[in-house]
Amino acid sequence: MTRHFPSVFCVLLCSSCLIGSRCPAGTLIIDTPITLGPGDASMENQQVDVVEGGQLKIEGVHTFQQLLVEGTVEIDGDAELAVIGQVRVTDLGVIRFLSVADDGLVEGVWAGHGGTLSAGSMEVAFGGHVSADGTGYKGVFRGAGLGPGGGAASARDQYAGGGGYGGAGADRSAPGGLPYGSYRFPVDLGSAGGAETATSTFPGASGGGAIRLIVSGSMVLEGTVSADGGRSDHYYIGSGSGGSIWATVGSLSGAGVFRANGGTKSFNGTGGAGGGGRIAVYCGDDSAYTGATASVCLGGVEEIPGAPGTIGFFNLDGTRLDVFQTMTFDAVSEHVFGDVVLSADARVVLGGGATLVTTGSLALRDTARLTIDSIDNDQLVDGVWVGRGGTIEAVNLSIAEQAVITADGMGYKGRFRGVGMGPGGGAASLLYLKAGGGGYGGAGGDADVSGGGIYGSYREPLELGSAGGAETGSSLKPGGSGGGAVRLLVTGTLALAGRISADGSNSDQYYNGSGSGGSIWATVG
Repeated sequence: MTRHFPSVFCVLLCSSCLIGSRCPAGTLIIDTPITLGPGDASMENQQVDVVEGGQLKIEGVHTFQQLLVEGTVEIDGDAELAVIGQVRVTDLGVIRFLSVADDGLVEGVWAGHGGTLSAGSMEVAFGGHVSADGTGYKGVFRGAGLGPGGGAASARDQYAGGGGYGGAGADRSAPGGLPYGSYRFPVDLGSAGGAETATSTFPGASGGGAIRLIVSGSMVLEGTVSADGGRSDHYYIGSGSGGSIWATVGSLSGAGVFRANGGTKSFNGTGGAGGGGRIAVYCGDDSAYTGATASVCLGGVEEIPGAPGTIGFFNLDGTRLDVFQTMTFDAVSEHVFGDVVLSADARVVLGGGATLVTTGSLALRDTARLTIDSIDNDQLVDGVWVGRGGTIEAVNLSIAEQAVITADGMGYKGRFRGVGMGPGGGAASLLYLKAGGGGYGGAGGDADVSGGGIYGSYREPLELGSAGGAETGSSLKPGGSGGGAVRLLVTGTLALAGRISADGSNSDQYYNGSGSGGSIWATVG
């Protein structure tokens, strides 16, 4: 039953009143399932204790004084819960974020979203859980997964693709879903995996949901905040992508983690794994937080894993970004910050045609890795090779001894059984003959056929490297790709103890040619 104590001794409620006095607001103790609907004011401005065995579902917009969670609280996708004081989640407690519009298009648009929880302060104990696991876009029976990055359906006895969001879903017999959404303000639901279309009696696995947390004061996180994608429950079914977590907190401490991993296979499944989700944590002071390096947006584990998602820790105004795990900056875009720090395990990708601008410093620490991707590296555009890499603009740039900025193998791609792509693509060879190497700054090596020629500028090198050729009769792999293109503009100091590279990639098959090196153009102070 639900018990409403309109007046209880303050010693049970708070320390701000005199011991033994009476607190007029009282407390609500929830010990059975109950729904607080829109417009229901019975709990407004109360202290609410959801004890073990209790379950409270929040719908609509509501305000509490305090919230204790020892049981389960569900926040509907359209709900906004504001807690003036503290939200405390014990080791047994769960706050679960649900979703709306997760089962189809709304006027032709994917409009699914989760709810919002705001608080004066928040504590999540070790074992406590704030979760949107599997509450994103839903899987369907015998069809493509729902959501902008839904995994493709597969034919009879074939393997469906995984859902994508922050990272692409894994391709299997059918392709996985592609990335979408914002790494700065992640609010989207994760997408579902696809399903086999002929015999499957299971739907694709759902994506992770969406969590929005706003804590004006301190947040002590010893437990888990997660929006993982669902895992497949059948042999041919794809898993869902991770969802989104967007947290804004005054200060953050503890050793707990944020997580939005893609779904992985069931014990016997081989459908596509889900891509990672997106996490953005904005914080005024995180000096006492030790969980950043363990917070992840990994792709699901499979024979072919899903791609990792994006996770960043920002200061409150978003001018500083710390990356401890994975981040991808969208292609053909400008990304502007004051300072960016890539820590030891950071793996960051700058999309092709994009520019990363830091008006202060960019620092790659320890073994951090920043990869410069390329665009238009797999085809001619209006009959011309126009592939390009990415640009970094910084006042100061530091690269630690084992850190690297790399465009290795990111240039023009090798073909299967054909001439390498690019202005200096290596020639293809006939059956059991050796193909030519790609050329750029120097000519590609001749084998049984000729290597590619020289092109581009030695003063202002901006071109992608060209691919090696491939043997046309029996080759099962493409020629090696060329190196990509790195443009650096550093107005202050470049402290280079590590490496900046744009190497071509080697051929993976005996008769195929390797790719040429790419380009590095650096302008420094």
